[in-house]
Amino acid sequence: PLSVSWEVLEGPGPVTFDKAHSAATRATFERPGDYILRLVADDSQLWTSAQVTVHILPRGTSVIAAWEFNRNLDKEGWSEVNPGTRTQHWLDPLRPDPLWSTTSDPVKLVAGGYYIVALDASPDAYLFSPDHLNIALTGKETLLVRLQNHTPATELRIRYTTDSAPDWANAKTQTFTVVPNDPQCRTYMVKLANDSAGRVRLRQFRLDLATGQPLTGTCRIDYIWI
Repeated sequence: PLSVSWEVLEGPGPVTFDKAHSAATRATFERPGDYILRLVADDSQLWTSAQVTVHILPRGTSVIAAWEFNRNLDKEGWSEVNPGTRTQHWLDPLRPDPLWSTTSDPVKLVAGGYYIVALDASPDAYLFSPDHLNIALTGKETLLVRLQNHTPATELRIRYTTDSAPDWANAKTQTFTVVPNDPQCRTYMVKLANDSAGRVRLRQFRLDLATGQPLTGTCRIDYIWI
């Protein structure tokens, strides 16, 4: 007989399934956060599984803008600047014919639900959001960035412009601490403070992956929310 079961792979708290051995079930989450659930089916000869990601927001909050990078090769309007990587070519010394050369292209793509960027000795690599976001800043907005920082960086920086100050010379800046060479994906929160009670609108922001020191490694972004 076919048996099915639900299990929690990742999450900040316990999950209770009304029918843990049914493909269709209700789930109750005790704490806000990001969860990965897996459904496994097994008939003792073959088995298969499927995963689902669930985001539980704290009460009284909502998402007003989101980039989740769930479609392969779709950066959703984002772009990377100054990663330091470059296309490289090698010739086999035992077979120096160009037909047998090897080419390595820089990693800066969306795949598997992540925006992945490789850095090579870059002191000022950053990611640009789409322009003209037109989001009212009331003083209550928070930027959530879920990422794996696999570089030596101990802090990242958010810079953002508004409709009244569209140039980067006057950009607002928020620096936040991250775990260096992190094997895990973590969620970081950055407050987009503003005292104008909605009269100022967010135009564009950027995520500085390097803030002055040359960095080499990769940064894997799961999602960016406001």
